[in-house]
Amino acid sequence: VMAELLEQYRKRIRTELDRVVDFWLKFSHDEQYGGFFTCIGKDGKIYDELKYVWLQGRQVWMYCRLYRTVERFQRPEILEAAKSGLCCIIRETWMDDCDVYADAESMMDQLVLWVRVDSSGLGRPQLTGDSPVNSMAVPMMLLCLVDQLTEGREDLTDKYRDLGDWCVKQILQHVQRDGKAILENVSPDGKELPGCQGRLQNPGHALEAGWFLLQYAKAQGDSDLQKLAVEKFMEVPFLTGWDGEHGGLFYFLDVDGHCPTQVRMTNQVIFIKMLDHLLANGD
Repeated sequence: VMAELLEQYRKRIRTELDRVVDFWLKFSHDEQYGGFFTCIGKDGKIYDELKYVWLQGRQVWMYCRLYRTVERFQRPEILEAAKSGLCCIIRETWMDDCDVYADAESMMDQLVLWVRVDSSGLGRPQLTGDSPVNSMAVPMMLLCLVDQLTEGREDLTDKYRDLGDWCVKQILQHVQRDGKAILENVSPDGKELPGCQGRLQNPGHALEAGWFLLQYAKAQGDSDLQKLAVEKFMEVPFLTGWDGEHGGLFYFLDVDGHCPTQVRMTNQVIFIKMLDHLLANGD
């Protein structure tokens, strides 16, 4: 029965992947200025021309990954889209003091320096009076980079093994409340933070972290880490973060059941925009 269920999910994932790739190929490409539109309605219409740089990079990576690893996606239009997107990133977003042609290993070493030594390079200088925070997003994404950069490269696997272990340690600090919650922010020594920042949960982030932990555990042959990744970073956020009424995962949650700050701020912005509209129209 389990084998049949898994096969059903594989077929569904395959169908959804084909549908998504076709959608992006058809609607997301900016043929005039390059890059990819990111604010697209279900009907394919662009409702905001703002382009988020992180999504530009992700779409280039996804096209490259699909072209390189999945036979049915080894199509000229996908390769050309990846090249075009990368050219746009280099042309429009690259900082003047960064070497465009630096190899991936050099760029990785620079990122590690920013993350572990001097965060000012990330545009996040430590402000006076601001308490240090271990945000799960940082070690989570760094672990993803370790996985991507070391794939099929034994020399780099050895070089970044300690970094991967450090990322895992940082991520596991976010397992809180006796293993019943994954918190987005904790102190550098793995303690729960006071206030709304410490209560914040992001179920999607937790599931993503679980995915990266599983990848790393598989590469290292660490069955204990695999088990922990499934039980704490997949089962817990899925069960606590699923919207039983409308379906899907909640974007943000407060571990104590309060309204997350992000949701309150969004509602305030909406209210201010409505009020501005009313005042502008004399209503």
